[in-house]
Amino acid sequence: MFEPLSKERFHDLLQAWHVPPKLNEEFLYMLHEQALNGLSEFLKLNPTTQIRGVNPILLTLYCLHEHAYFAGLYQPDKLESLENDDGYFSRIVSAAIDKYLTNEHLEVREAQVKTRFYPPTSTLKMYVNTLNGLLSGFQGKLPSQTLLTDFIKKSVSLLLCSLDLLTSGFETEAFSTWRTLHETEAILMILHHKGAPAIKHYLRHLQYGFAFHHLTADKNKSDAAFAEIKETMRAHELKSKDTKKFIEYGWMYPLWDKDGPVRLNFRDGVQVLAGLERYNKAYEMSSEITHSSPLLIYSRRQTFYEITLVYLYETFFRIETIFKEAFLSGLPELAINQYETMRGIYFEQLRQFHQIESGKLRLKQKAK
Repeated sequence: MFEPLSKERFHDLLQAWHVPPKLNEEFLYMLHEQALNGLSEFLKLNPTTQIRGVNPILLTLYCLHEHAYFAGLYQPDKLESLENDDGYFSRIVSAAIDKYLTNEHLEVREAQVKTRFYPPTSTLKMYVNTLNGLLSGFQGKLPSQTLLTDFIKKSVSLLLCSLDLLTSGFETEAFSTWRTLHETEAILMILHHKGAPAIKHYLRHLQYGFAFHHLTADKNKSDAAFAEIKETMRAHELKSKDTKKFIEYGWMYPLWDKDGPVRLNFRDGVQVLAGLERYNKAYEMSSEITHSSPLLIYSRRQTFYEITLVYLYETFFRIETIFKEAFLSGLPELAINQYETMRGIYFEQLRQFHQIESGKLRLKQKAK
């Protein structure tokens, strides 16, 4: 028999979880008690199960969210009748136990290539999580003012997502996410290095995109945007079939400083303008995985773990440089000190991890 939490402790947890006041605390506590009883009975009836430790907090969270979802479909004055329904009570408890057992203890997964405690990934994640926290203080989602901020925040978010996939045993999915991160990072680098002109042209094409997808409420603005699109496309000798490509990539025209004409795509356009064309083959391989080629189904997990980790490190170093150059000075002094202390301890270690991991990868590639 598992001991339920005290009512005082349970109350404190509900407060910490910001549970809506319309949910009856006494009813939630009854769910908590009965779920623990039910789980205890299950384990008595199945003594050979591999389950040893039980987390009552997680089990309670399943109960809480199960009830909160269905209670949200009812008006507040109808909740009492729902709580007095024995059949409903039993269904919530049963579903919570089933989900807790399956999702927390019985989930079938392939063994990870490396655990989440592997120093090259755990150190990188700690550092990136700190950057994410520092960036959270910057205002975002106002494109005309915060475009660079929005791009670095999304880059950091994608980096964390890819790391989580990598350490959870989803190596090809992590590599596929790196592809999206690489695209986002490339635009971030252009916006950062080319400054106000790049931001101005990117924002203009953002408005073109809104008009193209009928997301502009003002018809006059939408018509004016389409007139500009047609005029500019004519100047670049583009045809109507190129409209979507022009909207997505035409912001590069005024910024192009490379040999040859502007190519309206990522691989030969954005990637080149950002100076990241050395990742051409990696991007192509990741695209194959994204589009479910045989490489996705029959790939060697170890190989894609190593490739993804190295590329995540290299992306991280570039993003960290932009953070240091463009955002660090905007932080409070305490936050700057926190960042500089962390950097002084861990940045050189991250450099060493990258050198070790990329060295392993090169040796394997030479051996083929």
